[in-house]
Amino acid sequence: MNCVIIGEEKSPDLARLKNALLDKGFENAPFIKINKIGLFTADNFTKIVIGKINFRKYDSVYLEAGPQFTQFVEPFLDELTEKGIYCQLKPESYYISSNKPFLFSVLASKEIPISKTTIIPSIELIGQASNGFKFPLVFKTFVGQKKMQQIVVESERNLKSVSTSFKSKIDAVMIQEYFQDDLNYCIVVGKEIVGLKRKWNLDKFEHAEKLISTSLGSEDKETALRACRAIGFDIAVVNLISGRVIGVNPVIDFERFNKPLGKSIEAMIASHYYEKGNE
Repeated sequence: MNCVIIGEEKSPDLARLKNALLDKGFENAPFIKINKIGLFTADNFTKIVIGKINFRKYDSVYLEAGPQFTQFVEPFLDELTEKGIYCQLKPESYYISSNKPFLFSVLASKEIPISKTTIIPSIELIGQASNGFKFPLVFKTFVGQKKMQQIVVESERNLKSVSTSFKSKIDAVMIQEYFQDDLNYCIVVGKEIVGLKRKWNLDKFEHAEKLISTSLGSEDKETALRACRAIGFDIAVVNLISGRVIGVNPVIDFERFNKPLGKSIEAMIASHYYEKGNE
């Protein structure tokens, strides 16, 4: 089996993944920069182009790229699916995940528990949109697909002050309830789910920096798995507070998570890819 690792830069985490794939028995696991890949389309035929490399020799792809590559990644994922090449990301997953307001809308449409959320197109509607929310709440602004600001607002007066401070153009505003509870990181790799926790510090009104291993309940595991599948991820970190999804990230920080977890996430991924290659 051969797996190609595609990313913006060859990071230490991707180097660890390559070693894990080779240790698992993959014959080859080269790294290719995403800007070296092209799609050639003529008539009804599309070809993946990487210099003189024959892409058909790869059984699977591990893809890691920022949201700025969405316009390329989506047709690329379609082509992988068409050719029967496995990837941990499914078509349309980048369209969903790169637009955070849309992501929460998709999760809600699938009846996956999320924090109470309101999405509006402009600051002018914030007073009306915040009705029904209890303080504190989270106030987020977006320009295009990029999150520009995230603030915890403690009162209506504070919200008015924050909303009148914006002078630049805003494409979307998202208001969400703010949970004062432990933050669980649910690491999903295929059907395997493991957890880490940051405890809520009531005195400091913030989550502790220290990550500790935790045993996730069946409901949290089910919520994390459903969130991943709804977006189109086989591998991701799902952040939960009080059983509700507050974030989903397809990039897992091996260096940050491995030690407190007491487990190699890259080895988990290699095992998942090996199983996929033998289905």
